[in-house]
Amino acid sequence: MEIVTNIKKSDFETKGNLVSEIYLKFGETTFPDSGWTDFIIIIFDWWINEFLSQLSGEENGKYEFMDGPFFFEISIDKGDIILTGFERRVTSKKKIIQFNIEIKEFLSTLKIACNEILRFCHKMKYSSPDVKKLEKSFKQIQGMD
Repeated sequence: MEIVTNIKKSDFETKGNLVSEIYLKFGETTFPDSGWTDFIIIIFDWWINEFLSQLSGEENGKYEFMDGPFFFEISIDKGDIILTGFERRVTSKKKIIQFNIEIKEFLSTLKIACNEILRFCHKMKYSSPDVKKLEKSFKQIQGMD
């Protein structure tokens, strides 16, 4: 599994938001879609905090994308993760993908992608309250294995 983030300088909006490619990749399968763009700093902070809640005992986690009808849910079972991607409908949700991965793999993937985002922000000398929140969240997972 990989969390793809192809961040470019041109991804900064005039309001200072970073909208960049972000999607999950499992072999050749992508979710929500290759080339999907979203507010990566904000959603990464959400995802890290949701994962930390799950590691602290929450059974099921919901990982939102900010734009569009897509989200994924994670349930943890004995060191493994069942990750299910959905499309939100008016009165229901449609399952798009489902994969089993190890917790360690998901954690590693989160850390790698988050590190790329923060390194890019530092390189561009970009700081905001959202970046500060993400840095704080990243520190909480940085030493985990």
